[in-house]
Amino acid sequence: MVVGSLLVTCIIGFIFVGYQEFPMEPPWLLLIWNNSVFSAITFGILSVWLATHGSSSSNSAATKILTQDR
Repeated sequence: MVVGSLLVTCIIGFIFVGYQEFPMEPPWLLLIWNNSVFSAITFGILSVWLATHGSSSSNSAATKILTQDR
């Protein structure tokens, strides 16, 4: 979860810095750059969501195993 959060934070920071310095001359290059950045953001958010879901599922499974009466 930490790695995904850092990835999303770095990409968001890269957007604020990168758009100002990125050349706007060929429009197709900007389109490719935008697609790459937004897919990286999507990957980061998905990884954080899956890490959160996995942590919640493992905690509930551990609680179920620890509270079972034999």
